[in-house]
Amino acid sequence: MPGLDGLQLYEKARAIDKRYATNFVFMSGDLVRESTKAFVNASGCACLEKPFAMDALYRNIAPFFNTGTTSTTR
Repeated sequence: MPGLDGLQLYEKARAIDKRYATNFVFMSGDLVRESTKAFVNASGCACLEKPFAMDALYRNIAPFFNTGTTSTTR
């Protein structure tokens, strides 16, 4: 995202309404960096490590659409 990364978007959304903070699934290729890993862990949100399989994406976003599928990585 030009001018804004996912962590910044998360922080802005959370500042508007803390309930937004539970509606994120992070996707990252940077979980080797301790600061990124710590941020994701502290958020309590799911994180898919790139590259990821489409079924992993579906399992993690389906609960937001009330499909009855539950996430295995949250």
